[in-house]
Amino acid sequence: MKTERQRMLGTLTRNELFSLRELKLKFKLTAQEVKDEVEHIFLTAKSQGYSVHIVPAECGSCKYVFKDRRKVSAPSRCPKCKSERVLEPLFKLIKND
Repeated sequence: MKTERQRMLGTLTRNELFSLRELKLKFKLTAQEVKDEVEHIFLTAKSQGYSVHIVPAECGSCKYVFKDRRKVSAPSRCPKCKSERVLEPLFKLIKND
């Protein structure tokens, strides 16, 4: 039987992008649990032959892109326009050949 982390790894290797919110609903975990699991998966992904693909968070108002952000969670508000309409980052794992 697979662990929660192994199931999440399998989900992230599909050919689609996921947000933390989508993973939270899919695996019925708290936001903090999902964040912790995803961060751990990303840390170990390279040693397992995967690369991490992230579509960065983006402001829903002014379209500012948080391209240099290293955290997997979305920021609380935009530094440019101060809007709280920030779209979550999306991510997936890609198997290196």
